[in-house]
Amino acid sequence: MKRITAIYVRVSSREQALQGYSLDAQELKCRQYADLMGYDTENLVLYKDDGFSAKSLNRPRMQDLIKGIKDGKIVRVIVYKLDRLTRSVTDVYQLMQMFMDFDCELKAIVDSLDLTSANGRMLVGMLSIIAQWEREVISERTKDGLAEKVNQGKYPYGGRAPFGWDKQKDGKLCINEEQASIKNAAADWILEGYSLSRVCELVQEHYGYKPTFDSLKRYMEDEKNIGILVYNGERKVDFVPALMDDNKFQEVQYYLSFRAHHAPFKSRYIFHSLVYCTKCGSRLDQRSTVKKQGAERKRYFYYSCPNCSKRISQKILIEQTFF
Repeated sequence: MKRITAIYVRVSSREQALQGYSLDAQELKCRQYADLMGYDTENLVLYKDDGFSAKSLNRPRMQDLIKGIKDGKIVRVIVYKLDRLTRSVTDVYQLMQMFMDFDCELKAIVDSLDLTSANGRMLVGMLSIIAQWEREVISERTKDGLAEKVNQGKYPYGGRAPFGWDKQKDGKLCINEEQASIKNAAADWILEGYSLSRVCELVQEHYGYKPTFDSLKRYMEDEKNIGILVYNGERKVDFVPALMDDNKFQEVQYYLSFRAHHAPFKSRYIFHSLVYCTKCGSRLDQRSTVKKQGAERKRYFYYSCPNCSKRISQKILIEQTFF
């Protein structure tokens, strides 16, 4: 079997923006190096990971590269710099051992590495320590920068603003009235007894936008609806403009939790969300209990007032309604 030369290139979006390590630039340098060294440039195989961090080896094309080395298909790997492979000291030593075990050369153009000598392996170790230190320093600076953003009342996360808000030039959030209307309408429909699936359809019918089941659930559970941002495990109250009444939000959470808990029996409640207390006017909750009748166990369904603790059997309601 003819063994091939592999070129591995990797970039995270942040690195490409700040340092110019574009994938195309790396590939060009590696191909020029292969041509200069007289390698068989007709059989170069490119492995490209776009937008992946080097903090671990869990990258699609990196895993393909490792498999190719272990299968004996790859005779050498060319990278622009060692940190294109990894920025983890532990991973570097694992890769070095793998290269030596499977008789595969590693060529890092900028770092001029040589794994065949003790000095070369020591240099690899030193470079990996520096690369990991750089990654950790960048991570710390990023966290500090985001924390300072939060202290200034700015939304700390990049990309689009969360659904329901727009991001202003100063980094703070303001309410998007149309999206806020969708969230409040969806909450009202949930409280009226509609399922999340049906609410998705209603949103599309009324607003021309159909959220997925999971996204709608996230929208409804988002504490930013009542002005709270959860950041680093802390709840920042009144951080963003609230777009939903606190009582409505809490009631929606109750119904979402209740429905999830009673999902196996929900379809058994014929009068789901339709029964109200004659004393206080509250919507009755669904309850069930299991009673033993001889050798059998039977489930009975009730509707219970959360305030008055009164309840009525579904069987009685059926008799009063249909007979």
